[in-house]
Amino acid sequence: MRLYVFRHGPAGERDAKRWPDDSLRPLSRAGRSRAAAAVRGIRAACKPLPAVILTSPLLRAHQTALLAQSGLRLPPRALKNCEALQPGRPVQALLDALAEHGEQPVMIVGHEPDLSRLVAHLACGQPGGVALELKKAGLCVLDVQWQPQPQATLLALLRPAVLRALGR
Repeated sequence: MRLYVFRHGPAGERDAKRWPDDSLRPLSRAGRSRAAAAVRGIRAACKPLPAVILTSPLLRAHQTALLAQSGLRLPPRALKNCEALQPGRPVQALLDALAEHGEQPVMIVGHEPDLSRLVAHLACGQPGGVALELKKAGLCVLDVQWQPQPQATLLALLRPAVLRALGR
């Protein structure tokens, strides 16, 4: 499976008065623009394109996933909420959700540090096996093998500025 790990774009500043429920904090105007530009880079540079986008139900991730679905020209049914991408969920819950998609290419849109933990688990077999930072609107590309156990080869770690440059 080709797995695209895409962190949500920049969101509004945390503000309990504006967003008492942080799950409703949206992308900022600049965040929407940067995420859309990153998606153009993904479209230009990544093959095969994902067939499915799994997204955290938190608003900022869902908005990023919508930008990806539109920018990658995927049908609306390709976008699916994935409870396993909520912050703080165990890596195994996400592995189980991903395994349901077999070998088709999948993009996940979620949050740090959970995305980095997933990459470390797949690439090294343990959560602390590799230290990496996935920037907002950044992408990590993995080639995942499911047998005999889930493991992956890291193909690319692309900063948002690189994605934006690729999309120009």
